[in-house]
Amino acid sequence: ATTGNITDNGTITVGGTASFTTSNANDDINLDTLAVTGKIDLHTNGGTGNATIVNATGIDFDTTGVGGNLSATATLGNIIDSNTVTVGGTASFTTSNANDDINLDTLAVTGKIDLHTNGGTGNATIVNATGIDFDTTGVGGNLSVTATLGNIIDSNTVTVGSTASFTTSVAGADINLGTLAVTGTIALNTTGPAGDATIVNATGIDFAASTVNGALLATATTGNISDSGALTVTDTAGFTTSANNATIILDSGLAVTGAITLTTNDNAGADALATIVNATAVALDASTVDGNLTVTATTGNITDNGTITVGGTASFTTSNANDDINLGTLAVTGNIYVNTNGATGDATLVNATALNFTNGSTVGGNLIATATLGNITDAGSLTVGGTSSFTTSQANADITLDGLAATGDIFLSTTGTTGNASITNTIAINFTDLTSVAGGLTAIATTGDITDAGGVTVGHNATFTTFAAGGDIILNGLTVTGTVSANTNGPTGDATIVNSIALDIANSTVGGTLDVTATTGNITDDGDITAGTLVVTNTVATASTTLDANNNITYLGAVTAGGGFSLHNGNNGIMLTGTVSTTGNNGAVSIDTGTSGIDTNDQAINAGSGAVTFISDLIDLGTTANSITTTGTVILQPSTATTAIGIAGGAGAYSLTQTELNAITNGAGSIV
Repeated sequence: ATTGNITDNGTITVGGTASFTTSNANDDINLDTLAVTGKIDLHTNGGTGNATIVNATGIDFDTTGVGGNLSATATLGNIIDSNTVTVGGTASFTTSNANDDINLDTLAVTGKIDLHTNGGTGNATIVNATGIDFDTTGVGGNLSVTATLGNIIDSNTVTVGSTASFTTSVAGADINLGTLAVTGTIALNTTGPAGDATIVNATGIDFAASTVNGALLATATTGNISDSGALTVTDTAGFTTSANNATIILDSGLAVTGAITLTTNDNAGADALATIVNATAVALDASTVDGNLTVTATTGNITDNGTITVGGTASFTTSNANDDINLGTLAVTGNIYVNTNGATGDATLVNATALNFTNGSTVGGNLIATATLGNITDAGSLTVGGTSSFTTSQANADITLDGLAATGDIFLSTTGTTGNASITNTIAINFTDLTSVAGGLTAIATTGDITDAGGVTVGHNATFTTFAAGGDIILNGLTVTGTVSANTNGPTGDATIVNSIALDIANSTVGGTLDVTATTGNITDDGDITAGTLVVTNTVATASTTLDANNNITYLGAVTAGGGFSLHNGNNGIMLTGTVSTTGNNGAVSIDTGTSGIDTNDQAINAGSGAVTFISDLIDLGTTANSITTTGTVILQPSTATTAIGIAGGAGAYSLTQTELNAITNGAGSIV
């Protein structure tokens, strides 16, 4: 038509091809009763030169140019193109018959595009030379969309009954589809850098194999997010499920280079879980998971760039040797599982609330754990190949770890007045310098020694126990305000306690030697002491040792207590194996063994001007002259009333031989 529109008032049947052209600008083609068997080409001019065709069979476009809008409907067949279809305005393509397809791979549409097919296999495939802007679209089968030189967006809902695939071919072009309603899998492919993709699907999202060469944001409005194929993202990725209890599970080939954000919702519980397995490192941006969170980094570290809030449990695993976990802004309600591999695979956790380690947690390297507002506990075994550090920041919060298997040094820190710490380690325990427990400390080493590499401060009582035969306790840097209890097993299980202040010993059992030192105060006992050998040192000259419980010391080694030394040994005999000296302040010496004996074993006792008192039913003063030195009184007293003391083995007789007298220096004030 040279100067007007082309229309039809009845059926136009064409056995071959059909070509329709309006030469005048802005004139239209409107043919809604076509029956063309062959190819169809349409040509209009001007921005409002529209074309509308309805063909009784399929439509095969030959080279077509429509200046305005194009609307094409195939009543009983497919819509395809054999050559380029250029449209200056919008384009609408519809197949009315169930399961007929749209396949247009040489489109050049400037305006919006809408597609309509029917039936579960009514597929649609389009390739547009520029960008693609979807108007309201409904595809019963699969949808495949490619924008050659622009972005893919939607201005209205795009409904797809099966799978959907969206591809931008040019570098930096984006996919932004905020009103999707896709039932099947979704594939996204962009070209980078900065080829971002954003999708919001009305139901769940199941990713097919996809590569986004930029950032990805995916929101599932009423369903889960999952992956059936590998999902590669070269920049950041955000995944959100909006529905109550909907989950995120991405474990089939996730490979996100940038930070990852996870968001799930659970109105009344912890069912909205999130699980990701990333092929590289995982950097978590601020995330909220209302269920359990499981994160695995296959070949890199796990870190956080913002608060990670988890309503359920959390699990973090680095699979590659010597990769780290560093999560400084956790807010996990449930238990936390950590797993690293290799001797330098370290883990650092700071949780806003309490921190309870899940059974089986294993850190190949060093572990640093901080609970900001609660306790630190373990629900089972916690294995650490390197050093361990546990800190509770809240006043009076506790550390209770009875399933530790920590190889390296251990640091503990609590605050307040009742912030206690209790640890049981399957191997040795070596406390690092500056360990500080505000409350009481209980430490048990199942198969090794207990030692310290520096100062260990305890605000209340401290108990140290080695279970293994021959396991030692060697603590030279203690500052314990309360009592100290030491417990070892076997005749070679020794204990050395050096307290920087006064030392008050609670119930203790040491199979070997118990060596105690108070650097600036007295030594006392608050419970019974059982030890093979006792060695005592009061560093300050005026300080004393008073052990008046029902003790059981077999041998008394060297004693330095200027302010005096007093030992009540129950009814248990004792033999001296070291020098007893109280000359620092002329303190008295008193040893009481009840009905059992005292054997000085020719060891020197030097009390200066202090009295020397032996209370026993059997006393052996030895044979070495001048071994008991004092200018004070020497008191030999029976434990049992009306019972004569046996001197030097002479039971029932109180008589001193000359040799026994020689053991006491001539300077003694008196012998009574």
